Amino acid sequence: MPHFIVNCSKELLNQHSEDTILEQVHTAAVQSGLFAPATSKFALTH
Repeated sequence: MPHFIVNCSKELLNQHSEDTILEQVHTAAVQSGLFAPATSKFALTH
C-alpha cells in the first residue's frame, strides 16, 4: 500500500513525466525526515 497517492491532471503530465513527478514527491518526503527512502511507497493516478 502506498504512503503517497499523487492524483494529477493530464495537463501536468503533458508538462512533466510520471517519473519526474514521483521523484519530486519522494525527494520532498525524504527531506522532511518523516519517511525513510527505502520504505516509502508512491503511486500516481490520473
